[in-house]
Amino acid sequence: MESDIIDKNSVGGSRAFSGYRWTYYESLPEGPIRSRAADFLAFVRWESLLQYASLRRDFKSCHLLPHVGLGHNHMVRIIEFVDRVRWAARLRLPPLGSPDPAGSSEDSTGLAESCEYNAMSLVRQQTNIPIPKDYAFEAKGNTDVGASFMLMECLPGNVGMDLGMTIPPEYMPMFLRRTAQIHVQLSTVQLPMIGTIISRNDDGTYEQGPIRGIGGPFGTATEFFKAWAAKCSFGMPADQLQVACGEYAHEIIPSVGSFPKSVSKIAERLSTRDCGPFPLCHGDFGHNNIIFDDEYRILSVIDWETAFAGPWEVFADYPLTLSIVPPAMDAPWNYELGNPISPDLKQKLADQKAYIEAVKQAETELGAGGRFLSEALGNQKTQQLMTGMRLCVMLRLDYSIYCKSYNEPEANYQSEGRASGTAAVNGLPPCAPRSSLPDTFFPPAPAPLALIRPSPKGQGHTKAPSQRLFNSQPHPDGCVQRRGLKRKIEDSSLPPKRSRALAPPRAGNAGEVPNNAHNPTDPWSPERNASENTGKPSGSAPRSFEPRSPEVDQTGVLIKQPETRPISQEQLVAEVKGIYAGLLMVESKCIEVVNAQGTKEPRPKLNHEQWQALVALHRTLLHEHHDFFLASQHPSASPALKQLASKYAMPARMWQHGIHSFLELLRHRLPSSMDHMMNFIYLAYSIIALLYETVPIFKDTWVEYLGDLGRYRMAIEGDDRKDREVWTSNSRHWYSRASDKAPTTGRLYHHLAILARPHRLQQLFYYSKSLCVPIRFQPARESIITLFATQLQDTDDAFIQAHGILFSGRDQKALTPSVDEFIGSLDNHISRTTRRWMESGCYVSITLGCSLLEYGSESNVLMRSIKPGGTQGGHAAAPSQQFLDALDFTCHTHDVVFRRFGDLSVTPYLHVTLSFLYYFSKVAAITYIEAKIPWKLISSMLNALVGTCSDFVSIEDTKFPPRKSPRPLPDDFAQRGLIWAENYYPDDWFTAAIDYDEKCFEVASMMEERQDRCLWLGHRIATSASGRWLTYDKHTRQFSVAAQYDVDIDGLTTF
Repeated sequence: MESDIIDKNSVGGSRAFSGYRWTYYESLPEGPIRSRAADFLAFVRWESLLQYASLRRDFKSCHLLPHVGLGHNHMVRIIEFVDRVRWAARLRLPPLGSPDPAGSSEDSTGLAESCEYNAMSLVRQQTNIPIPKDYAFEAKGNTDVGASFMLMECLPGNVGMDLGMTIPPEYMPMFLRRTAQIHVQLSTVQLPMIGTIISRNDDGTYEQGPIRGIGGPFGTATEFFKAWAAKCSFGMPADQLQVACGEYAHEIIPSVGSFPKSVSKIAERLSTRDCGPFPLCHGDFGHNNIIFDDEYRILSVIDWETAFAGPWEVFADYPLTLSIVPPAMDAPWNYELGNPISPDLKQKLADQKAYIEAVKQAETELGAGGRFLSEALGNQKTQQLMTGMRLCVMLRLDYSIYCKSYNEPEANYQSEGRASGTAAVNGLPPCAPRSSLPDTFFPPAPAPLALIRPSPKGQGHTKAPSQRLFNSQPHPDGCVQRRGLKRKIEDSSLPPKRSRALAPPRAGNAGEVPNNAHNPTDPWSPERNASENTGKPSGSAPRSFEPRSPEVDQTGVLIKQPETRPISQEQLVAEVKGIYAGLLMVESKCIEVVNAQGTKEPRPKLNHEQWQALVALHRTLLHEHHDFFLASQHPSASPALKQLASKYAMPARMWQHGIHSFLELLRHRLPSSMDHMMNFIYLAYSIIALLYETVPIFKDTWVEYLGDLGRYRMAIEGDDRKDREVWTSNSRHWYSRASDKAPTTGRLYHHLAILARPHRLQQLFYYSKSLCVPIRFQPARESIITLFATQLQDTDDAFIQAHGILFSGRDQKALTPSVDEFIGSLDNHISRTTRRWMESGCYVSITLGCSLLEYGSESNVLMRSIKPGGTQGGHAAAPSQQFLDALDFTCHTHDVVFRRFGDLSVTPYLHVTLSFLYYFSKVAAITYIEAKIPWKLISSMLNALVGTCSDFVSIEDTKFPPRKSPRPLPDDFAQRGLIWAENYYPDDWFTAAIDYDEKCFEVASMMEERQDRCLWLGHRIATSASGRWLTYDKHTRQFSVAAQYDVDIDGLTTF
């Protein structure tokens, strides 16, 4: 049985291991994570760490390997001794955003490292769970290293998330079996109380201490749950929660606080084993903390710093890669007739069932003393309770998770006491059909923020906002029925549906449209009596739901599906007509009001009630558009009906009249309109996000609108730097997804350039790219001027200044000094930044290529030659002075970079340059640049790469080289859409959805693929042009140049 858990020869040569795939510090883009790492690297006294390690190996000399691995809380570096033995040094990082690189004083005692060290010792003592050997740990104050650290065994493997965000299907059965064995073995490690392990006593027992954020140690599970409920805080400020809930705040907000209170009330009935001993919980068990070899064989379980002894219900949590929101708590639109819609979700549920079976088998084989773990994993009530507890504290502004709960969860627990720890686990109600679920939600973060981020696994899925936030109910026919409209399409004799705008007036409140807005003959303005727009909420009492009787077990009761009736075309047409009539009226009113407010001079100051009325008017228009889209895109709609939205440009009209014009009005009235603008952005973001999920035919449009709204929210955030970074990341995410769908659209790169501040080189790259794609964005010519007007100081800024002169054509006398300054410092700059210049080099090469195109100018000789029907020879017009200056600048840069033979940091620059030359080698206008290109240096660079090539068949083939890395290269994404990258990549090269942040990450296998790509491009240039510039010898596999370019080059440097 032992060999099935782990191969004891875990570090032997038989293991499949192709190299570490950590998240390296060098590969991180500029940002707070990289800044923290850079400050920490400079702060730590590494020589002291080496001396400390050497002392523990009889003074054997050692050194640090160059790469730096990063996690959320730790930095990892490898120490290699003179006898080739390697240790991993894991150092605790300061909190993100801390001004002190040493971090706060809270970890000065090394308590987290001490708890981890003791937990690992206990697990190693009582089980054969594979854990890396730990050689030493020290608190920050105990040495002069400057940080708390632990020295441990360096294993030849990677954590699962570095190998891939999910386990490949072919390895999943083995993963489930071996992870279940570890999980069951861990259940045998038990302690008398609930708490962490802070020290080991002389008699071999362990001293237990408090759990961070909860307290303890606790003698019973009841005490633990009560302490959790007392310390639990729902992660959203009250004012933002009020905004998110809207007019239903009086229903939703009480349920937010009721969950911890209910947990406290029924704490004594939550656990099947109230008294100890209690199992040791890892705290973060999953493939993210398991080291595998390349074939997913388990080498070790790591990161025990959050380990604590806890109740069995807390211990019975699925490993991370299997974790989902239980079906009974999940959003109803993820299921259809009780079955999951998403193939991924279906697979997760199947994997969970397989994991339970693997746990049962391990419990039998290991003699674990019962089936408490497998029973708790399979108990839906337990899983719902634990998910509710986890989400209640995790539901911060940067998580997009929905959780459905119950008004009175304690009513669903059996009242009888526990039967000696053997009774069935009490929990939340079992999974019920959608129609019987209570209508109370844990409200998400404000709907716009709840849609910001991909899941922690890096996926870009966006949850639709809660229907409760939009005052709507599921309609049996698939549409969304607004509660206030009482719409039913069940009888063809009914008259056409009335729009919300045409509905009979109700007792209004500040969130509703003024009654007189419904009468076209009675013009409405915000200056009207504000009392019309204020009042108490609607008189309808909030709905309540009687809990099921705890005396009756309804687990096996089947509830019939609600009766539904098909919708006829006539009914749908009448529905759409009725919606459109009201939409037109509200739209005209919005245009009228915004125009009136925008043209008044001096601008009148609006009070709070007047702003609320304007927001309510535009909210109504957005809701009308939402209804129109749902009705016109109904599955039963005819093709003609579905085309109406496109025919009448409904998405553009919704954006222009329902969102953009009002946002501009709010923007011009800042700062007095700040709160209203923020709330309206949240509202608009929520509705667009809902349309993104429910009306996929316009998904590309919704993606860009979400990016625009994120950019508005970022722009108005002046106080909270973290919020600004969150919204910048949000907007960048959506624009990146939009550019993936439309890579030739320059407008999107212009928007990304704005979001790239303060990284000026990246801004220059995006602005230039927006002008050198097939669909150019001419307003970028004005935006780029603001970049050139900034204060310039370093090497990259000299590069930007030179481009500013080339772009504007002004101050030509300053061009040569700027170019000389950049060229003169470039070589040292590359040597100093090393691998960090890979990203910069890619941007530099692309920007130089754009300068040769004169930033997309129609009169440029290269642009004219590639234009359909253009002058192929380029002889109709002489090149401009701007082109000649750009060519001279480009070739001087080539001359510096291409002298760095063997320096892998410049390979992205080489790749982009060769792709540019390969494209124009097939165009007659190459004659304008061929004489100045340093072909001899290029051939030498290629020959330096030949020695690392192992696949000459692909290099010498005419087909594009196959992919070796899990995703395209960062330089591939950077070039995608550019004029010279057209037809360069295969059609299926960018099919996988990659998040923006992942596009810039460099993994180990990419370097080899990039080198092969460069060799392939060199071979294609040599063979397609019959040796006009480069030549290639198949026998010697060496590159050379044509006779006229075979010149002597002095001062070459080899790296």
